[in-house]
Amino acid sequence: MSKSGRGRTLNFYGLPLLSLGLLLVPLAVQGQLPSARLASVYPPGGQPGQQVELTISGTDLDDVSQLQFSHPGITAAQKMREPGSFETEPQPVANTFVVTVAENVPAGNHDLRAVGKYGITNPRVFVVDPMATVTELEPNNIPAEAQEVVQPTVLFGWLEQGTDVDYYQLAVKAGQRMIIRCQARSIDSRMDPIVAVLDTEGRQIANSRGTREREPLLDFTARADGVVAIRVYDAVYRNGPEYFYRLSVGALPHVDFVFPPAGQAGGNRAFTVFGRNLPGGKPAGIQVDGIQLQMLAVTI
Repeated sequence: MSKSGRGRTLNFYGLPLLSLGLLLVPLAVQGQLPSARLASVYPPGGQPGQQVELTISGTDLDDVSQLQFSHPGITAAQKMREPGSFETEPQPVANTFVVTVAENVPAGNHDLRAVGKYGITNPRVFVVDPMATVTELEPNNIPAEAQEVVQPTVLFGWLEQGTDVDYYQLAVKAGQRMIIRCQARSIDSRMDPIVAVLDTEGRQIANSRGTREREPLLDFTARADGVVAIRVYDAVYRNGPEYFYRLSVGALPHVDFVFPPAGQAGGNRAFTVFGRNLPGGKPAGIQVDGIQLQMLAVTI
């Protein structure tokens, strides 16, 4: 509510509107200050005892010179390039780092943050896995260009531009139960992945858009020795640095659930693990999405 007095417009509290606007200006300016934000890291993981070259992207990442990890066994040094014509010493490559993962770093998700001119960023996931890790090689947009992978393996890929679709080629043996898992949301990706497996004639063997976590899980048994193709793409064909994925491929064990799902601390307790490809597992008589699960009695 406002009223006029002696040629001025006053607000409800009797203050000139112009004066009130000037009071709000510092707040508006303050809200526009740069704030470092980490949108993605690629590849978002590595193996214990190995090094990986990693690139970060985001906003206000000016002069980022270091990465911080939640585990002290993961360290990073900025990548350097040879000096140019008017330079006397090696120069840092912007937003690119060489990450070293120590042998004793446990498998799992670890936090990564970048530190630069505008402070420390939000965390992003960095996955440590003992399995062999490879990265996507372009071009692999059609079946004829499918990148060959050797199981078991973990593969990091991302959707670069346009309606990018990634293809991989995998050798399988008759009777082999294959588990293919595609992680996106759980590793801070914006991708909504769809994964399909095709035979040599292009016929679809298996397809998955996702479990409850909206991350595809394919479980199929090879009928004969041969080669299959794996197709990975986003549900609405989005692309960019924030649309990446982690694909684990092989005759791998997978745990669906454990019963009972909790236990009292201290002493040994009996539990039953339900899943697929469990070493020593027996038929559980339970199906998930039409797939038979195995069970394995363990003491924890």
